[in-house]
Amino acid sequence: MQLTTGRISVAATKQRIQAFSRAQGLNTELSGLLVSWLQRAEAAGLAGEEPAAVVKVLRRPSGPQ
Repeated sequence: MQLTTGRISVAATKQRIQAFSRAQGLNTELSGLLVSWLQRAEAAGLAGEEPAAVVKVLRRPSGPQ
């Protein structure tokens, strides 16, 4: 199995999260929050890092930057 690295695909990840939530009959509020974190990571210039880079965004103070 080959592991790949690269950009966070916000659009693809958003689709996967939303599709999973719908398929499982889950509330979409949490999936919306996850998507917003990915969007924040992308806006912060972290899209070229692994998805775990979202943690860097969450460690930053909230509010307008």
